[in-house]
Amino acid sequence: IRSQRIVSYRWLLSKDRSIPGGVATPASQLLDVGKHLPSFAVPTLNGNLIHSSELKNKIHVINWWGTWCGACVIEIPGFNKLVEEFGPSVGFVAIAQDTPEKVNTFLIRHPFTFLHTLATEATVALFGGNAPRTIVLNSKGQVVFDERGGGPDRYKDIRKVILQTQANER
Repeated sequence: IRSQRIVSYRWLLSKDRSIPGGVATPASQLLDVGKHLPSFAVPTLNGNLIHSSELKNKIHVINWWGTWCGACVIEIPGFNKLVEEFGPSVGFVAIAQDTPEKVNTFLIRHPFTFLHTLATEATVALFGGNAPRTIVLNSKGQVVFDERGGGPDRYKDIRKVILQTQANER
């Protein structure tokens, strides 16, 4: 049974209703909060595979993004702050909807300190084509947060989720 909660996009473009993406829009394809992340595998930039079943034993933040996504690019500095703050106690995985060449070229100009992986047909089917999207898993691999949208302060919301999840696991 799918979660009945309503999640909205949080685009950074405008609060003006005349601008597409400027107002909250219901997200589709929600993952079930409290359930395990569906099974998938994604290749890293060096060709190793990361399986969703490996995202356990600590909190993980998954960022679904693309080099072509303005909101994704704007939220990267904040996400880098999370990596700096939480270090190895939280796993950070970025899944890019791009080729390895585009991601590597992008990372030269825009440092993004997550573990970088690449989308597959299975992850596109699971997460959809729209970006950005952030999912937080608890240490059991269960979804505790799933929301689309981004902006320069997005990391503050994710920080709160991480801290709450840590508190719940004590």
